[in-house]
Amino acid sequence: PLSSGEERLVMRCAVAIVCTTTFLWGIVPGDAVMRSLVVCGAPSLTPHDSPAWSGSDRCGDQKLVLATTARLGGDLGTISNLGHLVGGPIIAAVADTSSRTRAIAISVALVVSSKCLFAVVYVVSGRL
Repeated sequence: PLSSGEERLVMRCAVAIVCTTTFLWGIVPGDAVMRSLVVCGAPSLTPHDSPAWSGSDRCGDQKLVLATTARLGGDLGTISNLGHLVGGPIIAAVADTSSRTRAIAISVALVVSSKCLFAVVYVVSGRL
């Protein structure tokens, strides 16, 4: 098992991966992923099928988890838009200079790599 300092470091790395993939590839994770990343001093003891479950095994404070998730969702939405603002012209330039097929292949490869990084976040955060 990880110490509390190590767990916080792992969760910060997981959040950094989520933010990076959101910026680079414009994919915003679902609320369930973001809720599972919230850590506080009181782990959740509520069963997962209970309406009172916070959505995070690492934090039992439902209001804190929902507020953090809403804030993170808004931040990631902004980061995603910035990623589209930067990445859209780059992909368009690839399509113009090379081919549309290559641009689509690059886009698909970026989406697949983003999904793989989200899988890493799940593994690192202990969700699997």
